[in-house]
Amino acid sequence: MNDSSFNSITYTVEKKVEGNYALKRALYIIGVVLASVALCAACIIVKFLVYFTPVMFMLCIIIFKYLFIYLQIEYRYTIEHGVFTMEKVFGGKKCKKYYEIKLSELDSIVPFTDVTVQNNDTVYDSCVSIKKPTQDLYAMIKNTEGKRNVAYFEATKKTLKIMRYHNPNTVMSDNLRH
Repeated sequence: MNDSSFNSITYTVEKKVEGNYALKRALYIIGVVLASVALCAACIIVKFLVYFTPVMFMLCIIIFKYLFIYLQIEYRYTIEHGVFTMEKVFGGKKCKKYYEIKLSELDSIVPFTDVTVQNNDTVYDSCVSIKKPTQDLYAMIKNTEGKRNVAYFEATKKTLKIMRYHNPNTVMSDNLRH
């Protein structure tokens, strides 16, 4: 069976706005508004720059829009030919590879509730909420030289089916929403 639709999947999840991420977004918006107001006020106070106030305001809006994409984070999970890739997508435009591993190298793929993270573990958490886990939250674990890599991801039935196909002994499945 060499069907590419069976052997690959792409799934995108938007980062939940909570905790430090919510604070960073709020502070960024407040900072940009205050900087825009201060810049426009400075242009009005200095009478020579009054004519540049609309230009400065538009420049602030452009800079805000350009930098805000770094606070609109999505995670894209892709499985192609037995390789799991997790990418950070900023504003739906810019991608940065976050984590990549061959499914055959994994030691276990288990629900979040079955994982205990230790001090020397390297954790790759994505947009999923570890504080409020859903039943779709899974962890991939790989042991290397006494250290564990733990990557959390939101699983779908098809994702687990493909993972089970490439590494049948490691996937422990449970009931999923989709």
